[in-house]
Amino acid sequence: MTYSPTSEPSAGPPLTGLLAVIARNTIIVLTAAPEQKEDWLTSVQELHEAANSLGEAEMAALLDAIRRVLEGEPPEKVEPNVTGDYRWAWKRITRSLAGPQAPRLDMFDVLARNTLTALHAPEEKRTECARHFEALRVVAEDLDDAPLAALLGAITALLAGQPPAEITQELDGAYLACWETIVAQAG
Repeated sequence: MTYSPTSEPSAGPPLTGLLAVIARNTIIVLTAAPEQKEDWLTSVQELHEAANSLGEAEMAALLDAIRRVLEGEPPEKVEPNVTGDYRWAWKRITRSLAGPQAPRLDMFDVLARNTLTALHAPEEKRTECARHFEALRVVAEDLDDAPLAALLGAITALLAGQPPAEITQELDGAYLACWETIVAQAG
């Protein structure tokens, strides 16, 4: 993973170099990119081993604390014995995790929300939205993304006025869950 370090004035002095990257990556995987958590955990474990072999006790302590949080331990129950920049890095991580988090939206949330909004819109707007979903379906087919194309086909049919019970698309997994959410909330 390669994320640029950033400094946040309210979180203490600016972190630089490796500590900034470690803090930033940890915050990102725990708040915005959980799909990267396993990869980051592996990197943290490798860095921990390197810090131990070099006798970098505070870096090793920080990385061990991060590992524990990545493995599911609540951050407020983890307190690494670190000082200076290591302490600021830990504080930056815990403050970021304690703050309000924006809800994570994924493609399925966006599709469901937009479909439900279109269903309750005036007919002209609903027709326009159906055209957009149909164009997306064609793109999904061109990209050989059959599950997405099937979901978009079902959404297009629904927006065209076809009753949900008559729409027969082969959907499963997250695609089916999205469709079920749309049908349940369409009322």
